[in-house]
Amino acid sequence: MRVSEPKPILAIAFLGIFLLAFVPMVKADLPDPPPPGTTAGPQAFTGGPYTGSVLLKKVTQPDIDKPVGKVMGTITCQAISQLYKFGKAKSELGVSVQGPISDAQTQGIVDAINAVRPPKEVDLGTYVMEGSPTEIRTWTWTSTTYKHVHYEIWVVQDAGPPAVNRLVGYINTETPDHANVDMTSDPCPATAVPGSSVIPVPGPSPVDSFFDIFFPLPDDGFQPIIGYGKVTVTGNGGTAGAGLVRPGETITFRLPAGSYTAQADMEFFGLHFSVSSGTYTSPPGATAVILSVTIIAIEQIVYVFYIICYAIGIFVVYKVVKWVMHRRATAPVSNVPAQNVP
Repeated sequence: MRVSEPKPILAIAFLGIFLLAFVPMVKADLPDPPPPGTTAGPQAFTGGPYTGSVLLKKVTQPDIDKPVGKVMGTITCQAISQLYKFGKAKSELGVSVQGPISDAQTQGIVDAINAVRPPKEVDLGTYVMEGSPTEIRTWTWTSTTYKHVHYEIWVVQDAGPPAVNRLVGYINTETPDHANVDMTSDPCPATAVPGSSVIPVPGPSPVDSFFDIFFPLPDDGFQPIIGYGKVTVTGNGGTAGAGLVRPGETITFRLPAGSYTAQADMEFFGLHFSVSSGTYTSPPGATAVILSVTIIAIEQIVYVFYIICYAIGIFVVYKVVKWVMHRRATAPVSNVPAQNVP
């Protein structure tokens, strides 16, 4: 029997299709990281402690209105109703961190983000447009209101007493809450022709394959078989940021000026892989770096996994059928003579 050394072909294949996008991105509502060495004593923390003695403090923020400016539809001189569906709007998640942070604190920040992150998308529901026999009415989706939640990230620097906590960053979440609608009207002219029109929102992206329909990709993997989502950003002498990213989601980091590399961790049957995005360096004179990290093409990992499972299943069935046929072909033939029946 010849035993060959295992080849890293499968690992290389998975690394090749687990990709990161790591590009500059503008996000005006993400605050600058706190100045280095910002400390304070005991406070009324609202989250934690997480791994590495990470604590969260929720700070109340007003809602945010983001402009849309989309015409929903028009009803001309008719007392009828039309239903408008807004569709789904994506939540946003941003992190500002002043590193370096330890490995334990990195995991704690990831745990904290997992505890407070909003749903990936929110269905904004429907709106009933009521027409009038004497007016031409037009409805416009003017803006979307987002619930804005701001968290301070603290780590225990000295348990005390008195306790000393260091402010290392912020987490901002923006969750779609409702659509804002404006209706304008004009009198019906004598020559008006009654009618109506509804302009739909863009539908969901077309599915790419059979798996998108019957096996949608889970947000947090197939534990303990496949795990993904943890992203760390290293630079300026250590770990500068960390977060969780779900498929189709983007996390934004605002960091001090410098050079940074994003790294995504993946687990496959207990084996851990890390994939780097490459290095981004802020231009001369920049005071901060705003970067977005998105996991892309991760569906292909699941597809490859499915294909491997199907191939193994077909191979096993083939071997079983072949063995059964071989057993039948080599089964001994009975030599008992036939008896005459009177």
